Amino acid sequence: MKAKRAHIESRKEFERNLNILIERMREGKIHFSRGIEGIHKTEISLLRARGLPNKRFDFNTVNEMLRLLANTSAQFDNDEYEKKE
Repeated sequence: MKAKRAHIESRKEFERNLNILIERMREGKIHFSRGIEGIHKTEISLLRARGLPNKRFDFNTVNEMLRLLANTSAQFDNDEYEKKE
């Protein structure tokens, strides 16, 4: 069993995590229950995040809630990849 890293080491890695989140949402693999308290704040976080003309993310528009969601979804993606190997 590999030890899990507790932090993101580069901008490139964090942008990868954000792209995984976007991909999973488009695929319908991530859903938000309307019954969860605070779901409105999550939706606002997703809508406020902006991309730059060079296809990168404007980190000034990415708040902590979105960071957590992106890193969590990427961790699930990594776990699925390790199970396949």
